[in-house]
Amino acid sequence: REAFEYAECFWSVPPSQFASDNTIATQLSVYERSGKMALQHALQGFNVCVFAYGQTGSGKTFSMLGSDSEPGISPRLVDDLFIANTKRKEVQPSIHTIVEVMFFEIYNEKVRDLFNKQSKSGEYEAPRIRTHRSRGVYVDGLLRKEVNDAETAKALIE
Repeated sequence: REAFEYAECFWSVPPSQFASDNTIATQLSVYERSGKMALQHALQGFNVCVFAYGQTGSGKTFSMLGSDSEPGISPRLVDDLFIANTKRKEVQPSIHTIVEVMFFEIYNEKVRDLFNKQSKSGEYEAPRIRTHRSRGVYVDGLLRKEVNDAETAKALIE
């Protein structure tokens, strides 16, 4: 097994449940420290991944998706991506950008494509995590959906 490392850990336990001097992370602060940074690197041409890890019920899905009143990392990142893309087109109109969305989870070391309706039944070839010399780690076999605006992308992942 390889060592597991992480870049940041966010405090989310309310003071009523555990006395602490730590500041509770908001959806915005989590995005500012993870999603926004990932987006900046992606816009520079790097492959990026925002990975939520933790025990069941620890808030991974809420951190990634959020709610209508408190959007999570994914909807904020999608909004900022299309804003950045619009600004880039104004400066460099000859550039054509294609945005594709993939949506998957890893649970019990198994990858499940959340866009593939057959994934719930298990009657399909599951995507596989692979390593490529130049591309690095990627997930092979995921359905990809091309999107042209933030609203379409967010609707796909809800």
